[in-house]
Amino acid sequence: MSQTLMVTSSITVNNGNRSPGSPKDDRKRQRRPYNSKTFKVEINSAAKIPMQSMANALQGLVLWRGSLLVRQPFFHNPKNFVDVGGGILGCRGFHSSFRTTQGGLSLNIDVSTTMIIQPGSVVDFLIANQNVKDPFQIDWAKVAIFRLTVVTVAKRTLKNLRIKANPANTVFKIFGLSERPCKEQILSLKKGKNEDGEIQTIEVIVYDYFVNHRNIELRYSGDLPCINVGKPKRPTYFPLELCSLVSLQHYTKSLSTFQRSSLVEKLRQKPQERMRVLTDALKVNNYDAEPMLRSCSPSMPLISKVPTMFIRMDASYGSPGQEALLEFYVSSGKRKPDQIIIFRDGVSELQFNQVLNIELDQIIEACKCLDEKWSPKFMVIVAQKNHHTKFFQPGSPDNVPPGGEQPNKLIIQSSFSSPNFKPLQIFANCPKAAKIQLTTKPYCLRSLEMISKSFESDLENKGRALRSLNSSFLTRGKQRRGEELKERIRMENKRVVVVGGGVAGSLVAKSLQFRAALTLIDSKDYFEIPWASLRGMVEPSFAERSVIRHRDYLTNGHVITSPAIDVTPTEVLTAEGRSIPYDYLVIATGHHDPVPTTRFERLQQYQADNEKIKGAKSILIIGGGPTGVELAGEIAFDYPEKDVTLVHNGYRLLEFIGPKASNKSLEWLKSKHVDVKLEQSVDLDSNSGGAYVTSSGEIIEADCHFLCTGKPLGSEWLKGTMLKGSLDELGRLEVDENLRVKGHRNVFAIGDITDIKEMKQGYSAQKHALVAAKNLSILLAGGRQSKMAAYEPRSSAKAFVSLGRREAVAQFPFTTVIGVAPGLIKSRDLFVGKTRKHLGLDPHIVDA
Repeated sequence: MSQTLMVTSSITVNNGNRSPGSPKDDRKRQRRPYNSKTFKVEINSAAKIPMQSMANALQGLVLWRGSLLVRQPFFHNPKNFVDVGGGILGCRGFHSSFRTTQGGLSLNIDVSTTMIIQPGSVVDFLIANQNVKDPFQIDWAKVAIFRLTVVTVAKRTLKNLRIKANPANTVFKIFGLSERPCKEQILSLKKGKNEDGEIQTIEVIVYDYFVNHRNIELRYSGDLPCINVGKPKRPTYFPLELCSLVSLQHYTKSLSTFQRSSLVEKLRQKPQERMRVLTDALKVNNYDAEPMLRSCSPSMPLISKVPTMFIRMDASYGSPGQEALLEFYVSSGKRKPDQIIIFRDGVSELQFNQVLNIELDQIIEACKCLDEKWSPKFMVIVAQKNHHTKFFQPGSPDNVPPGGEQPNKLIIQSSFSSPNFKPLQIFANCPKAAKIQLTTKPYCLRSLEMISKSFESDLENKGRALRSLNSSFLTRGKQRRGEELKERIRMENKRVVVVGGGVAGSLVAKSLQFRAALTLIDSKDYFEIPWASLRGMVEPSFAERSVIRHRDYLTNGHVITSPAIDVTPTEVLTAEGRSIPYDYLVIATGHHDPVPTTRFERLQQYQADNEKIKGAKSILIIGGGPTGVELAGEIAFDYPEKDVTLVHNGYRLLEFIGPKASNKSLEWLKSKHVDVKLEQSVDLDSNSGGAYVTSSGEIIEADCHFLCTGKPLGSEWLKGTMLKGSLDELGRLEVDENLRVKGHRNVFAIGDITDIKEMKQGYSAQKHALVAAKNLSILLAGGRQSKMAAYEPRSSAKAFVSLGRREAVAQFPFTTVIGVAPGLIKSRDLFVGKTRKHLGLDPHIVDA
């Protein structure tokens, strides 16, 4: 549709010298006469944009009463709040925007997260923010450099936050804090006008004003600063306990490491959950009532009808060519894909040639190593930021789109909002056995290269073939890598089963996951760093790093969360009735510890223990081994006001190490006012109203108790299996120098369950795992048994026991040291970062 519009325009050209409004007869300076020109303008109507519909949609979408609007995202539902620590809440909401694309106007809606201040008492917020126990421990003098100015941390944290102050019930904005405590801070009040009409003021103490004049009882604000909601020259003060933070206040400061970890853990969403949340939001907000919004429903066209492999690459991992091809080949029954889609993340336009000329050539080379006659079709997709892509694993019941049937294909659902790139939404056939890594990171897809013109038609002509595969001669290095790849394929057919996901089991599983078809059987879905568990009781956020999901480090193995109950020469039977075949078996069940099955429940247990400690005035600890001593040290350091009693039935503490270390630890505990009672036991059945009776008849009053005695070996389940003859009188598995169970050439045992004569420590268990992994790698590769490594037990009596957060006692072969120096080695981080690094994880944070 077009219209021709005639426009006549008179253009007056000023000579540049005459000023407007000057007399018309002043023609000396006029150089050019008035000009009149006619223009013919043709206006074409490209599209009719329903502006009113957009306004109505946005009105109903984001301008809800009581919502927090942060740029385009909006947040309103209080059920979506999660506590991330420090008085900060994570709030889940929605992002929405209209954007222009080549396909027309597009509505972009996705989940979004922001940080808000926890509403309620200002005092409670500061207590949580500074991680203290009461208002009198808040550090008001602590300073920080902010914009080249020295300010107190508390003042900077509170500034510009909105509060309601009783009894006015009016919302104010915080300007700062008073320089003096409430009982000393002077407030100027208007008294009225004098005879001359001038305003008179009187000065009163803030505390006296609210207590005596307003008749408001103040319990603890007298010795604390006041909140200033006035101006610099006209301050207005309120006592702290009368102020409460209003809801939905955006928190703009950076989060700590623990807060980020907690946020990632608590707000993570699977793709199907994300789709469900968005679908529910569309229904709740009645999107179907608006025709324009109803037309924005997602679509997913079919891209391929042949077996297709999808490879995800990014800057962190580089090219996964051989690994991915090998995994696909083995897991799909030695079936090679006809097409390969390479999804390359995080590449700038200057790096496009690197992707095509280097990384793609490496994958082509890997294909040739697998089979020189194999020439699959390729497509390379480069991902750029600020867009949304979701991947759904085929055959998973959790991946059913809302209102749709379960797909038997790999779905790559993409949302585009850039006018420079066409929308691309992909289905691709993929064998169910193929393992596809899921992601929900934002992307914009740009098709760079498709090899094979037939692939072009599958994409509805949205790309073009750039080049075809040509077989090339392999260099000697390529031939060698091809032989190594074929050898790995043979190794992948071997099945290794690891029973037990503790210190030793998790490490050996992680070490072998790319060398065999590996299965980890454990009664829980996580690995816990045992020597860090006591810190988690006094600081639950610490457990976020020390309790690790098996799937976080075991990216290429299979995890079965169920106890093992039987072993045959070829299979392991689990409690849920599954039979897991094996070629090689590793027993690493350590000690039996009745902990929750899931990581979430375990973290909740830490929180409950912490609440029990904080709510108790007196605490009883039963057991004077490393667990009892370290727990007493943690509580004594973090809660010095608590009355802690430790009862041990031995004649000295820490009997597994030397007497010097025991005596030094005893002296340290006594210096922290811990009451230590040796050569006594406690009858827990005698507990009556918080009174515990010891074996000597002494009565101990305590609000709660913690049992820190030894744990039984995790070998009870083996007594009815084929391995019962390999157990010694203590229930330990007898092993040879190669850590194989005696009498069984394909069964290994590692960790505390072995009969090795050495101090049972986590360090030793890690050494067991590394030796066993090395020996299994030799056997998997068809190597000779004479090449296997022999484990050498630790002869040195080296040991560390933490004493609070800063100190420790360390026993070395020739000396024993206590204090800050050994504390720097263990107590600060308890080797958590080092252990996470051994598992291939970030030492500091928890990944999503």
